[in-house]
Amino acid sequence: MVSQIRPNYKWNYGTSRHHANVIQIQVPINPGNSGGPLFNKNKELVGVNTFTAEGENLNFAIAVDDVIEFLKEKPKKIKKNNNKNKWIKKKDKGSTWIKKKKKKKSTDGWIDLSNAKEADLNNNGVIDTWLIDENNNGIFEIAYGDENENGIIDILVIDKNENKIYELTFIDSDEDGNPNTAEYDKDEDGKIDVLAYDYDQDGEWDKFENT
Repeated sequence: MVSQIRPNYKWNYGTSRHHANVIQIQVPINPGNSGGPLFNKNKELVGVNTFTAEGENLNFAIAVDDVIEFLKEKPKKIKKNNNKNKWIKKKDKGSTWIKKKKKKKSTDGWIDLSNAKEADLNNNGVIDTWLIDENNNGIFEIAYGDENENGIIDILVIDKNENKIYELTFIDSDEDGNPNTAEYDKDEDGKIDVLAYDYDQDGEWDKFENT
C-alpha cells in the first residue's frame, strides 16, 4: 500500500543528508533491506527501499525515476580546493535564523549578514558561506551556510570558545526556517559525539543520540 508520494523529500542518515522523490509505503522494512527493490503488483520496479521513520508503518523508498537519473549522471570533475581555511567543512544541509536576507534585518527574525565575510566554499563561483566575527578579534565564531545554493540558509555552525573549530552545527534539512537536527562535537576532534533531533520543530529537542 502506497501511503504518500513525497517529492524532493529530505532526510538525514547519521551525519549524511539526502534528498530525492520518495514513496512512503506500508510494506515492512527491516535493517538490511536498504537497497532492495520495491515492486508493484505487476512485478515492475518502482523504487529502492531506503529508510524508515519512527512511527507505525513509516517506510520509504526512493522513486525509480530518481535512481535512473542518478545512474545517467556523468561524474563531475573534482576541482582542487586551494582554500586553506579549515574552520568550516561543508556538509551535504528554533527560530527563523535560517532565512538569508543580506544588509537588512527585519522583525521576522531574518538575520543581518551585512557585516559577514562571504566565502565560496566549493570554489564554483557561488557564495555559499557567511562568516561572522562578533567581537572583531579576527576569529569567526559563527558561520551560516547555504548548502544547495538555492538562496536559503540551511546550516548554522558555532565556535563557542573561539579555537577555530566549530563544535556546534544546526541543520534545517527541510528549509522551513527551523533547525530539525543538531550535531555536537564535544571533544572537538572532528567527529560528531551527540546528535539531537527536533521532530516537530517546536524548538525543543525530542531525542539525543550518542554516536
